[in-house]
Amino acid sequence: MSRRVYATTGPNRIPQQIFHKRHREELRILPGQGSLKKKLLFRRLNFVDFDFPFRSPIDIIFCRNVMIYFDMEIKKRLIDNFFRILGQDGFLCLGASESLIGVDDRFAPVGYFTYQKRG
Repeated sequence: MSRRVYATTGPNRIPQQIFHKRHREELRILPGQGSLKKKLLFRRLNFVDFDFPFRSPIDIIFCRNVMIYFDMEIKKRLIDNFFRILGQDGFLCLGASESLIGVDDRFAPVGYFTYQKRG
């Protein structure tokens, strides 16, 4: 069973009141106490650590505008971890300047910046 984990602090350069206001605004787009909100899991990860603490398959990963800051070796290790933790036919959403085409063929493009794990 998934549980929700929310960040309680933001990056040091962002004043806490602004971070918390924005964080609450983003959560308002979710249905009140509906079933979708109960199934979401928010987790802060260190991508360079590579020890992702997930035990059950993930349906969709949003990793937008992150991989552009890493070298190819780290990108490939990160993609390996995403592949490992995504469930069968899971989705990976990247940023506009990121692409898996020519980097990893275990994912099929299904949209402009969305890829699906190949079974």
